[in-house]
Amino acid sequence: MKKYKTSFCSLVLALCSLNAGAEIRVGNHSRSYADDYNQVASMQATNAAISSDDLPIRVANKILATRIANGDSTAGVTISNLDSCKNIYPSGEFAWDIPMVGLKAGNPSTCVAVVEMRVVKGTSDIVVARANVAAGDSIECNISKFPESSYTSDVSSVVFPADAAPTMDDVISVMNAEQKKNAGFKIAAGAIVGGLVGNAAGKNDLGESNLIGSSQGKMQGTAIGALSGAALMTGSSYAGKVGGDMIMSAGVNAAAGGVVGNMVANGDSVLRIEDCTDLDDNKTTCLWGIIEEGKDKNGTAYYNYENGETYLCKSDGTPCEKTRLINVKFNGSDKDGKQIDKPLEDAKTEQTFFPNIGKKFSLDENTKQFISANGGNFVEIKSAFLPGERTMAMITGVKDTTFGLKMKDWYKMRGTLKNEQLIGRKSNGDSYTLNPEKKWDIADFYPLTRNADDGSLIDINNKARLKGTLVGAGTGAGLGAFTAYQGASDEIDARWISAVQEYKDSLQKVYCATGTRFLSQYNDLAVIPNMQ
Repeated sequence: MKKYKTSFCSLVLALCSLNAGAEIRVGNHSRSYADDYNQVASMQATNAAISSDDLPIRVANKILATRIANGDSTAGVTISNLDSCKNIYPSGEFAWDIPMVGLKAGNPSTCVAVVEMRVVKGTSDIVVARANVAAGDSIECNISKFPESSYTSDVSSVVFPADAAPTMDDVISVMNAEQKKNAGFKIAAGAIVGGLVGNAAGKNDLGESNLIGSSQGKMQGTAIGALSGAALMTGSSYAGKVGGDMIMSAGVNAAAGGVVGNMVANGDSVLRIEDCTDLDDNKTTCLWGIIEEGKDKNGTAYYNYENGETYLCKSDGTPCEKTRLINVKFNGSDKDGKQIDKPLEDAKTEQTFFPNIGKKFSLDENTKQFISANGGNFVEIKSAFLPGERTMAMITGVKDTTFGLKMKDWYKMRGTLKNEQLIGRKSNGDSYTLNPEKKWDIADFYPLTRNADDGSLIDINNKARLKGTLVGAGTGAGLGAFTAYQGASDEIDARWISAVQEYKDSLQKVYCATGTRFLSQYNDLAVIPNMQ
């Protein structure tokens, strides 16, 4: 009995040693040895297969990963395929996954490079975006090309480079915007400078001789000067970087030069448009002028089309004299060739009228009579009148311009005003009704003008001096303005060079890579080759 027990235990131990680690049930007589064999074989096959965790690259689809690991021929992908994918860039990060970007985005799982956008920060770079790019495809290394779903939490802490290097125009636009941003300060500064100049230019009250004062005349000049200065600086704020710097840099000199230019100004007269009241006592602006009744000239008149002088030669043979005439007309024709009396104002607007008028005359300096001469500058006047009685009049509703209307503007606008009512004018601009029996019309109206030599020594309000004032301002600024121009131009150049360098430097801080493989810097194309 004892011997039997020993033999049985030995048999059991032998079986145990052959199947170490296996869960073999030793039980009753109904067990199946075939089932035990199949269980052991299955365990041995499982232990011999490659785990999906040991694949050459990550396979995103876990079921597919298991099938590849088990050598399933229906998987469509082999270990060799995965090796080929990894070997595109052995130092890169590759996977078998769905492409996120590029031309192959959304395609079924394939070989992809996991491309990261990284930012240089200290000793360890940070990842701001990550995307799958298929082999044989590419991605532009620009944050806008990465889907937002691929952004990391660090993306909000990064200022990315521009999409392209700044141009000179870009830099000028930025600097012009900066110029406008500081408009308030510049306008205030201009008002202060202009106010001081205006005060100095203002008229002293009787008994006062101070250059800077608080009299009524001085304070009026201060107000005008402040407005002028503010207006000048407002212009500088919106004149862009170069123009604005020129005005600001030479502001004080320009103001002083402007005053001098105003004092010595000469130039075209401007129409006198003043405040007035109409016949209904409404306040408006009017073109001031006079109505002149003409008298017979009793002689022959000539017009110098070079300088605008008119001469009258009386019928008694006395020497011809320079004389002011009104309603001057010449032999002319309309656009259809019909003979008409051409008013002087219309004739002066036609550049070819006087050169083609025909017979020319010149003034004999000895006899003071006119003689026919091919090189003469005089032409005979068909009809004209000597000025007679004058009546102050005006036309209501005429608007002035910033630099003032000139006589040439009057010639152009006269036709549009021919139906306007002429009204009488008092010296203060109040209106009254003219004598209806006179039946005057626009042809009898002569606008008054403001000349450059009108007014006081300094008259900022005189628009006829405006050109001289501005020229004086430019001359007064002189070298300062030129230096400011050069400085502004140099500053723009330097700013552009700096901006381009800053752009280039910014590109070095952001790059795209896969694994440890550098693919491109920012804004360049990161290309992934095909599998071999």
